[in-house]
Amino acid sequence: MVFLSGIQANQLRIYDNPMNNRAIDLFILVDETTSRLTPVQFGQIKITVKNIVTDLQPGSSTPYFGVYFYGSTSSVDTVVPFGSNSATTVSKNVDLKQYTATQLNPSSLSAALDSVNAACHTSCREKISRVTVIFTSSPDLAAEARIRQLEDNFGMTVIIVGIGSGITTSVLQKLASHPTDEYGLPFSSFTELIVSTSLISFLISNVPRVVSVGEQLSLTSTVAGAYYTVQVNTKAFIRTNDTVVTFTTNCIECLVYSSLSKTNPTNANAIATTNPQYFYAPGYTYPVYYFRIPQNTNRFYFSFLGTGMTSVTGIFNVFDMPQMMTF
Repeated sequence: MVFLSGIQANQLRIYDNPMNNRAIDLFILVDETTSRLTPVQFGQIKITVKNIVTDLQPGSSTPYFGVYFYGSTSSVDTVVPFGSNSATTVSKNVDLKQYTATQLNPSSLSAALDSVNAACHTSCREKISRVTVIFTSSPDLAAEARIRQLEDNFGMTVIIVGIGSGITTSVLQKLASHPTDEYGLPFSSFTELIVSTSLISFLISNVPRVVSVGEQLSLTSTVAGAYYTVQVNTKAFIRTNDTVVTFTTNCIECLVYSSLSKTNPTNANAIATTNPQYFYAPGYTYPVYYFRIPQNTNRFYFSFLGTGMTSVTGIFNVFDMPQMMTF
């Protein structure tokens, strides 16, 4: 396993991104197809799920969980209906889940994703990071369209966890959300999966929440030295190579970082954006940062370094450069 190999154990802080406000809407999908899963391995996946939900509910956190098993019975088994906010309750329900021989016409990953779609439509919260994690030993490419639909409709980030020697990274990355090298996770065995639970929990908890162009960010306070990170949904706007995303803020001293491939850009993996333009209004000065975004970019990752300033605001906008300015 190579993902997050450069992160030390003492850096694995759950909800490290203060913009997530120690909250997440999490859907866990488990492929329980018994032709590929022994009873022992089934128990190991259950342990992994229980460890993750426990990790994601430290004090003062507000996660919502939903757990669905597919691939054995003819319909998707909703083990934990989405909206449960108790890791203890989730663990008890998962413990009760039994190993079941695969029936004729078993439910599919696509059917499980349809359950996520329906639950998120009615119960997902506003301004909360939304994540679906899929555990499987046989990734189903037929579900790709539904995954993209969840991304488009709900700002969902989909993490694919593949287990077993037959897993190929290229297939995981076909299904995973961007950046696929971060969200398509191969493990050679179920034992390795259990050992790596804390890394998966860390990754889930720090998926930046999605903000839309024109949506105002507003923070009553910031912590000096903390990175505040979001992902900007640009799919509906980036149609040419001559599109510019702007960020206007009242925080003159905040250092700004951006990336198309790093989900949490910091001074360790990105270069601070300097030389903003300034917008002046009576009694106020606002720095405006400009980012030229490649065509067909769906997500743009952005962070600023807190200074301890209170009442920080910011807003993203988009415009196309006039033809005479393009190159």
